[in-house]
Amino acid sequence: MWGVLAFVLNFIPLVGSLVAAIPPLLMAFLFNGLATGLWLLAALLLINLVFSFLWEPVLMSRCLDPSLCTVFLALLVWQSLLGLTGALLAVPLTLAVKLALELTPCGRKLALLISAKS
Repeated sequence: MWGVLAFVLNFIPLVGSLVAAIPPLLMAFLFNGLATGLWLLAALLLINLVFSFLWEPVLMSRCLDPSLCTVFLALLVWQSLLGLTGALLAVPLTLAVKLALELTPCGRKLALLISAKS
């Protein structure tokens, strides 16, 4: 049950994994004690940090062709411009900009900066 909740809520950027962690943490603290709750908290933090900040950007950069640096910068820029919606749509919006730049002769050099193959 908690895995399904975490799967669904992880589609919400930034806060989804935090909201998904609250019910199992409350259950662990209330029913199993402080030590088990702290172990679960440490495990959830480690899993979320590894997947959110290391694994997902690496997969996106390999599968979608932008460089890893571009993925991180796109997330920062689009999130600051459009908030949570920008964070969710950061990579698709950046790839759309890259495709638009590739259509013009002057923009091809800029599109190479976004690409991992530059």
